[in-house]
Amino acid sequence: MTLLNADRIYMMVSETETGRGYADLSLIVRPDMRRHQALDLVLEFKYLSLEELNQNGAEIRAGSREDWLKHPRVQAKLAEASAQAERYGDTLRNRYGLSHITCFAVVALGLERLVYQCNNYGKKSSDQPPGTTG
Repeated sequence: MTLLNADRIYMMVSETETGRGYADLSLIVRPDMRRHQALDLVLEFKYLSLEELNQNGAEIRAGSREDWLKHPRVQAKLAEASAQAERYGDTLRNRYGLSHITCFAVVALGLERLVYQCNNYGKKSSDQPPGTTG
C-alpha cells in the first residue's frame, strides 16, 4: 500500500492499454525520479471464489502457503496472470524504453488470502504477502 501513495516517484496507471490487453496496475517510475532505486512494476490480479475452490473461508485460512501453491486451480490462475503480466511488461518496456519491469501475478482466494508470484528479472518465486498466515 505504501507504493500506492508514492505518486511523486511513480506514474500509477490502472488498466493500462498495452495493445494486447490491459494491465491491471502499472507503476512506472517517473523520468525525473529514475535516480532512485525504485522498480517499475506491473501487477496482474485474478480471483478464485470459495465455490471454485470448493472451500470455505476457514479452510482457506487454515491451508498453508505451500498447500495453496500446489492447488491445481491456484496454479492455473497464477500461470494465467503471470503470462499476462509478462506480455504487458514487454509492451511497457518498449513503450517507455525501460530495461526491465518486475511483474507480479496476484491471485485472491475468495476474500481470505492472497497468493502471488513475482518475476524479478527472470527469477520466479512464489510467496504470500507479509502479514498473512500460512
